[in-house]
Amino acid sequence: MKNIFLSLSCILLISLTATAQIIADGQIDITINLPIPEVVIIQDNPIPAPKPHPTPEIIIIDNEEPYPSPKHVPRRYTNSQGTIMNQNGPFDGRIDYQVVSTNLSALNQGEELSFTFDSGDVLSMVILTAQPNDFNYHYCTHCKGQKNAIVDVKLNGHSIAMRDASLSLHLNNQHFTAVVNVHSLDEGDFNGTVHF
Repeated sequence: MKNIFLSLSCILLISLTATAQIIADGQIDITINLPIPEVVIIQDNPIPAPKPHPTPEIIIIDNEEPYPSPKHVPRRYTNSQGTIMNQNGPFDGRIDYQVVSTNLSALNQGEELSFTFDSGDVLSMVILTAQPNDFNYHYCTHCKGQKNAIVDVKLNGHSIAMRDASLSLHLNNQHFTAVVNVHSLDEGDFNGTVHF
């Protein structure tokens, strides 16, 4: 066994190209000619810093007739933030719509609050303000002038049959937070919170 190991070691050493020199002053110089591996240097690209979230751009929409309530100034809010969930509708499961813009505009009677989703769909609510100090609205088609009311809800411009709906608006430093609860007969429920 020793002889086999010694023979294999000699064959291995002979197969490697090696040179050795012994110099008279006692120095030893050994050179082994093995291929040098390629060295690849990968330069990492720095990760860009996240951009600061832009402040919402407010575009004022001009109306020809004076607006009835100074509380609600007609505006279009881009960079709205929020999610409205659609459940129990014609599609199985739940769909989360990201709100990308919100419009609050005056109509001949009342205001229309529209939420544009990332899918391109638009959920609109026609509201009547009877009590300007109250920011809560409920679905009611027969209570015009008595209390704040949601009189129509539209999906992509078409009125949808309603069971119940409520809208709560909270004003904070010229920005609104809307809490939406819509329960339709055929399109399911739309629930969520939007900041604009």
